[in-house]
Amino acid sequence: MLRMEASADAMGSSFNLLKIDGLYPDSGHLPQSGEAILRDQSLPTSGTSENFFTAEGKTWSHLMDPRRGFPSQGTLSVSVISPRTLDSEAWAKPYFINGRQWTAAHKPHQRVFYCDDKAEQRCAWLQ
Repeated sequence: MLRMEASADAMGSSFNLLKIDGLYPDSGHLPQSGEAILRDQSLPTSGTSENFFTAEGKTWSHLMDPRRGFPSQGTLSVSVISPRTLDSEAWAKPYFINGRQWTAAHKPHQRVFYCDDKAEQRCAWLQ
C-alpha cells in the first residue's frame, strides 16, 4: 500500500509537501518514507496496493510484464516526479516492470521513489 499525505500553503498555490510511505504486503509496517516538495510538477504512482488479484493463494500485480505475458513481480510501487504528467505517467510503468536496477540506469532527469515488494529492500529515492 502506498500512503501519501499532502499539504498546500494557505494561498492555494501548487506548492505541496508530500510524504510517501511504502507499506510492505502482509507485514503492516512502514519501512521508510520519502518526502518531496512539488511546485508545478506531477507525482503519479504505479503500484499494487489497490489494483491486484489473488490466484492460487498468491497476490499478483495488475501490471503485466509484456516480455513474459504474466503479471510483473518484484516491485511494490514506483512514484515519479516530473514537470509534465505525461512524462512521469509514461515512465512509471516501465520502471515498475523492469525493476530497481534498470530504473536507476535508465531514468532521465526525474526523481523516482522506488519500493521493492520485499521487506529487506527498503523504499528509497533513486539517485
